[in-house]
Amino acid sequence: MVRFIHTADLQLILSPGAPDVRRAMQEARFETLGRIIDVAREREVDFVAICGDIFEDGLLVSDDTVHRALRILSDATPMPVYIIPGNHDPLTPMSVYNHDAFRTAADSVVVLRTPEPVHIGEGCTLYPCPVLEKQSMQDPTAVIAPRRAEDGIRIGLAHGALMIPEKYQLNDHPIPLDAAEKRGLDYLALGHHHSQYIEGGRVAYPGTPEQTAFDDTGAGCVLLVGIDAPGAVPAIESVPVGTLTWLNWQRELTEPAADAVDALCAEIEALPALDRTLLRLRLTGTLQTDSMERVTQFAAWLAHAGLLRAEVDADIGLLEELTGKLKALAESDEVIAGAIADLQRLADLDGPVDETAEVPPRSAEGLIALWNDAQLRDNEEVLKGHAEGLTAADAAHAALLALAGCAREVEA
Repeated sequence: MVRFIHTADLQLILSPGAPDVRRAMQEARFETLGRIIDVAREREVDFVAICGDIFEDGLLVSDDTVHRALRILSDATPMPVYIIPGNHDPLTPMSVYNHDAFRTAADSVVVLRTPEPVHIGEGCTLYPCPVLEKQSMQDPTAVIAPRRAEDGIRIGLAHGALMIPEKYQLNDHPIPLDAAEKRGLDYLALGHHHSQYIEGGRVAYPGTPEQTAFDDTGAGCVLLVGIDAPGAVPAIESVPVGTLTWLNWQRELTEPAADAVDALCAEIEALPALDRTLLRLRLTGTLQTDSMERVTQFAAWLAHAGLLRAEVDADIGLLEELTGKLKALAESDEVIAGAIADLQRLADLDGPVDETAEVPPRSAEGLIALWNDAQLRDNEEVLKGHAEGLTAADAAHAALLALAGCAREVEA
């Protein structure tokens, strides 16, 4: 059996934003590297595999960054740390891996510079695929030798773009989806994509151990991999190591806007460790024109709320504009106009439907108010209520909300 930590794409020292944000994110990456070594020791693994892109730029990396990273990696001694170069730090003549610090580093820190197999004790062999150039159309795993009986457990280490249909890039070291089977591997440890992804139980991206962007999914972790024997299905556990919290929120604002914004401020203030939290917030909804000033004030407040980084994207419709669009929707088609009138009538009824009841149609403004009032309802709750005996009025109410919600898209 073999157990190891699989990680990649630490990207020292990638960090967008203002200078103070950059410094915090840079420090977080070093802290996370230390956490990876701590986890490896705590879990008593056989080795750590880093599948490329420790450094964001293998040509411009500073001496201080190199020395600091190596000091942290050396703390794993005597546990070996195996490193392959990636496309951001490829093994070129000017590579960071030719820095003097790597020549004098601890024996436990091993840069795998060739595709020569590496035997791990008895019964396990590593097949490294070091990246030699930033871009290539060649499959990096093509250098892996065919399986031999004496190889035992076979683990490939590579850096490139697994040919996932929606993510594949033609110029990015392409790796076929069936690479593990094709190369006779029990596990193919990959780097390159910053989101965590596991294909078929034998091929995996761990994701960047310290998240670098809001759209990274499953990031902030390493993979703890255990393989009992050749041919056995690997046991893969995602272990959190990231030090920063990335939040991707969407919130609906309704009238009264002041109350909605105050509730959102309270939600943000209740977050733990604001100074280590990055927030991307998308605001939607429909408000009165006069209420937009409160939204502007909120954006200014958020910039000084103590978050490490905050982004706001507001897609707020104005009640006055939406009223006109709903009216145009009704006027565009007699069938739609009739449906709105019928739904208005049903929505105003409380109890059994009386076909002879005289109920004046609601104004467009009334429909929008109805829509805003119901934003606190979740669609699933509406459906649940219907299953439990939703009244005709409630059903018509929900239908009007859906129709009003479409109105903004009619003239877009």
